[in-house]
Amino acid sequence: ACWAAPTRALESAPAATARATASLVSEVDSVMPGHPFRIGLRLQLAPGWHTYWQNPGDAGIPPELELELPSGASAGPIAWPVPQRIAEGALMTYAYTGDLLLPLTVTPAPAGGATIKAHANWLVCREICVPEEASFQLDLPAGAGIASAEAPLFAAAFEKTDELAGKQLTHAHVLENDLLKAYTPDGYTTALEQLIK
Repeated sequence: ACWAAPTRALESAPAATARATASLVSEVDSVMPGHPFRIGLRLQLAPGWHTYWQNPGDAGIPPELELELPSGASAGPIAWPVPQRIAEGALMTYAYTGDLLLPLTVTPAPAGGATIKAHANWLVCREICVPEEASFQLDLPAGAGIASAEAPLFAAAFEKTDELAGKQLTHAHVLENDLLKAYTPDGYTTALEQLIK
């Protein structure tokens, strides 16, 4: 386990291994009380390594993020970007490589800034799989909520989730013919074969 020291930057101190560098980032430089904003778990994966989507496929475990928020604040679910299809021997998995952001929306308390603590677990795989974990902290003061230097990461992640017609996935499964379908709260379904590379 790793502990990333608290920081007043808009990206927490990173937790780094030879396989991945993890941090918690914010799309704003300060918090407007009561106005939602996004934070995200950022995983910068070393070449050759991957981690998993919410529905990993035949193997794997998706990243998990537990938040400790100020009283009166709340957080929504992770908005999962579209994954890649990765073969692991005879198994087919849905995973991510490179620089990954797993964003979610936080609604802050009606007054004051926000100190957000988080603990994350993720599995990274290449020829072997290695479980990793770390704890993070972001200290965001009250203010105008202007976009941070990390905001472009959220815009890029939104473009990937926007490929799903702006629908938030609740779960997904793989049919017998390997056609992946996703389901959303309003009953929307789509075959993801055209989206998953």
